[in-house]
Amino acid sequence: MRKEILKKEIADYSRRLKELGFLSGFSGNISAKVSDKNFLITASGIDKGNLSKENICEMDVSGKVLSAKKPSSEWRLHAFIYKNFPKVNAVIHTHPPFISVFSCSKIKIDKPLMAEFEIMLKKLPKSAYFTPGSPACEKAVARACKTSQTVILANHGLLVYARNLKNAFALTEEAEHFAKIYWLSIILGRSEPIKKSKIPELQKLAEQFDL
Repeated sequence: MRKEILKKEIADYSRRLKELGFLSGFSGNISAKVSDKNFLITASGIDKGNLSKENICEMDVSGKVLSAKKPSSEWRLHAFIYKNFPKVNAVIHTHPPFISVFSCSKIKIDKPLMAEFEIMLKKLPKSAYFTPGSPACEKAVARACKTSQTVILANHGLLVYARNLKNAFALTEEAEHFAKIYWLSIILGRSEPIKKSKIPELQKLAEQFDL
């Protein structure tokens, strides 16, 4: 029963992310943990806007495929998160346009321009570059994933992990929304970040969210 519910959630959130323009073509992948060892993940080469439950694979964190369909080639990224963050139950990897711009840029997103950034995201670090689907992904993202649930993948896109798919989806939206604001603030110039003295107040507000 749990697997069926999770498959429906994966399909629903895949469709919503596709509608937002975060999953162009066959790109991106979404997963949800079934147990300490197993997780469900979108199949390889599937348009996420028309994802059916039959196109969602089950596998374990060691890479053993437990279903007929071939899983996303980037399954190692998801397995790495589940192995290293036991409380995490969902992982979403997307290619949002503004996040992708920063993934290709030397400009860091490191100014608290919005209160919501400090409350929801706190950081948007960038990982090292790795070839999508390669075993090198683990080493490339390890440091960034330790400091934030939302990680910009160098020259690639966005990786988000959370307690459930609902929260992972919300953080994905927040990250792209902030990246857009940050980009526009650069174009406008003379942006005014929140004063450092006000950050502790926002950090207290952030404590109420269990993402």
